[in-house]
Amino acid sequence: MGATDFSELRMARQRPLDTSGSALGDEATIARQTGETVTVAESNGTITITGLANADYDAQQVVRISGGTSVAGLNDDFVVKADRTTGPLTLETPAGKEGIAGGDTIDIGSLLVMQETGEGFGAEFESSESEIKVPVRGTQDLVRQAARARGSISSELSFPNFTHVMDAAFQNPWERSGDGQSNVVATNVTTTVSAAARTLAGTGIEANINPRDCVRIEGGANDGAVVIVTAIAPNLLTVTGDVLVDSNSAISLRKADRMVPGSSIRPYTVERRYSDGQILEVGAPRCIGMAPDTFSFSGGRSGQITVESGWLGAREVSPTPTSLIGVSAGRSVGDVLTVSSNAQLWISGVSTGCTTGFTLNYANNLFEQNCWGSGLEATEITTRTLSVSGSFSRFYSSKTAYDRFLADNDETLVVTLKDPESGKVRVFDLPRVKYADAGRAAGARNNDIEFSANFSALISEDVDATVVMWGFDS
Repeated sequence: MGATDFSELRMARQRPLDTSGSALGDEATIARQTGETVTVAESNGTITITGLANADYDAQQVVRISGGTSVAGLNDDFVVKADRTTGPLTLETPAGKEGIAGGDTIDIGSLLVMQETGEGFGAEFESSESEIKVPVRGTQDLVRQAARARGSISSELSFPNFTHVMDAAFQNPWERSGDGQSNVVATNVTTTVSAAARTLAGTGIEANINPRDCVRIEGGANDGAVVIVTAIAPNLLTVTGDVLVDSNSAISLRKADRMVPGSSIRPYTVERRYSDGQILEVGAPRCIGMAPDTFSFSGGRSGQITVESGWLGAREVSPTPTSLIGVSAGRSVGDVLTVSSNAQLWISGVSTGCTTGFTLNYANNLFEQNCWGSGLEATEITTRTLSVSGSFSRFYSSKTAYDRFLADNDETLVVTLKDPESGKVRVFDLPRVKYADAGRAAGARNNDIEFSANFSALISEDVDATVVMWGFDS
């Protein structure tokens, strides 16, 4: 048998810890169904699937539907609304999937295969040597004091592969725009767009919109543009985002779903399987109660956007051959996102021109609670102060940004990640950031002069949070 040269990482979301009776160490319920002929109907924020054979699904699990050919938008990841063993399966309706309906034949499962470039999940123990004195040279015992599981995932960013990891890191459910009704907040408004001023002018266009809402323009020269509303006046919106000059076009505005950081930990059961090209390990190691502690994404001057996540959980087990292997609902097939085609950065409402690097770091600062008589594992994992920080660099073209650093001014920062193929978008809005440090490096001969800065996100009164994640799923 040759050396093991391949591993596959699979994840299934467990019950939320605030659900009555659930605990960090409870494994996820795993379902896998193939070739199911179903009927799909959406109404008032709920997608109802009837015709499935009996199988257990837990509320707030992520399920992946694949293989469908008839119902547009059905091959995707969804969140289960209510526990299900028999009868209809209900799912939350993401933005853009209102009204989907029809009959189809699908595969569905709650175990997700992760695309990754590297991972490290396993048990971690705290031990100390006994200090008891003995008449011979040596140590009497090595005392195991605490146990946990830790993990990390490195990958290249793609949708939907990492969207649920982002969601889990934020520890909050999505606020679905419109509460299950249409998320269109302006319909067929005759609008004039100024690219220089970044304004949209039209009678009543400001209705149903709040400052720092994220909307997508539908119609006209800016069809598909995703912007953040930064100021509102009668019949006028000022936005952050690239817009084109447009005169007297009928446009609609669709509001994105919204998520702010919370404190409801959503743990996952994580399994790895190993292969030497022929033999798959049976009873692959599993880590249980794994929650994202850190999450970051970054990109340089060119190439793929990379992501890193760090996880903390209850324990690792090496089960008997009743493994999760073979119950995956299939691989994610999203395109890998690149900085040149799929990412944009704005600072204080203005495009940075030519960004040469960016990193966003999100840290939950998870904390283990241990007590007498509870065993080696933590009785609970809780959250402490959230930290959101990062850095960016860009070609140096004026001293404006550096002067704002010297003056200790607040900035706003908006990052958009967009996959045109699937229509999925994630917008990270940091309404209030300050520079921890900044510089204008003039390097050696034939090197570009760049402005670079490290920043921290602070609580904004506009949104009562340090960061807001907005999303369109189609």
